[in-house]
Amino acid sequence: MNKQKRNLILMAAAAAAVVLAVILIAVLGSTGRGSEKATLTQYYTAMYAENGGGMDAVVDCLVPDRQQSYYDTATAGGTNFNQMMAWRVEAMSMVGDNVRVTVDILSVSAESASDLAQVRQTYSNAQRCRTVAFRLTLTGDQSAQEFVGVMPMVCLDGRWYMTDTDAGLKRVVNEETGE
Repeated sequence: MNKQKRNLILMAAAAAAVVLAVILIAVLGSTGRGSEKATLTQYYTAMYAENGGGMDAVVDCLVPDRQQSYYDTATAGGTNFNQMMAWRVEAMSMVGDNVRVTVDILSVSAESASDLAQVRQTYSNAQRCRTVAFRLTLTGDQSAQEFVGVMPMVCLDGRWYMTDTDAGLKRVVNEETGE
């Protein structure tokens, strides 16, 4: 094989490797906690759904510097997991068994340079910050309930985290049925 043909094959292989790398980055970056919706879904699924992942999955959605203190508070230092049961019983009392969670993003605040600069005073590696308005729907065997809330969020190292645990959830009432 001549040198020109070999170089052409090597360039084609290198180009294919670059394309494959770009595809992998795009696919891996768009899964898991690469979005605000994914973080909120993980958080509320862990809280309310029986197969939601437990307290570790709840805590994982919080910014790293709040994780341990929240875990210790919610579990009495890792010895009592009644809070998980309370959240799940609350959901089942509203919608019945087999609770499923859906999160829909209603709006996302525009991120300004000054907002990001302020957030970076606390989280120096913050890449983005937003306030996210969302709808949380709990669906069970008997009914469904909708809530709306607003959550401040920050992106650190490509993962979205909640900076608070209180989204100010408000139940959406159907004006026709009053439910």
